[in-house]
Amino acid sequence: MMDLQTLGHAAALYQRDPRIIETALDAVAAQRALAAKRPIPQRAAPVLRLNGIPYYTSAEISDAINFLQKLDAKKKAEVEANV
Repeated sequence: MMDLQTLGHAAALYQRDPRIIETALDAVAAQRALAAKRPIPQRAAPVLRLNGIPYYTSAEISDAINFLQKLDAKKKAEVEANV
């Protein structure tokens, strides 16, 4: 289940650059496919597409945000290690 803070973070990321969240969704879909030993998809598949807008489950959005947070923490640690 997604809390309001996570949803707010996702909305802010999407407003800044929708491609960030889409790329994270693709990465999470690839990780899930790899874990399930299925072919890795080119793009994450939305649950619903309405008027051309893709909609994903809250679990997928939450996983994508977690992926981005881990990536940000890794980059921050690398920067701090180089200082």
